[in-house]
Amino acid sequence: MNKESIFYLLFPILLLSCNRYNDYSDTPFIEKSPLDWENPEVFNINREAAHASMVAYPDEKMALEANHGSNPRLISLDGTWKFNWVKTPEERPYWFFRDDFDVRGWNEINVPSNWEREGYGIPIYLDTGYGFDQNPLLSTTTGTPLVPTRGLSTSHPHGKRRRYFSLLGLSFQPSMCG
Repeated sequence: MNKESIFYLLFPILLLSCNRYNDYSDTPFIEKSPLDWENPEVFNINREAAHASMVAYPDEKMALEANHGSNPRLISLDGTWKFNWVKTPEERPYWFFRDDFDVRGWNEINVPSNWEREGYGIPIYLDTGYGFDQNPLLSTTTGTPLVPTRGLSTSHPHGKRRRYFSLLGLSFQPSMCG
């Protein structure tokens, strides 16, 4: 096989494997009414049910040692994540959860952490009282209290974190849990 044949064989494979990114700036997003964060019926979205922590180990010896750092079946998601912070909900990237959403321009943040300790927003520490008005405005559509603004005009900061990781090569066969 000559070099030209190899090129014509590998070039389409290389081209198809390239990531295509999209910023979705031209894609409309329709908000729910009432907004999720102003709806008392919304307690969580896409959350797993609470359960006891369990970690699978390849054998009984490793389970008894319970050394998570040496466990080949455990992935730590601690580390550097892509991060987007905005002052208001209207500025948030609506489509950030899509696989092809372009986060290359986002900043980075350490996880675990909170964004105020990483330089975003205003940390609020109170030992007494409330960080918001005790007599809030009520929504005209639901009659429920609106989200407190903490005296920051219409500010209600939003942060989005994103990180890619792979589960390839991990074994998920029944084993010892510790």
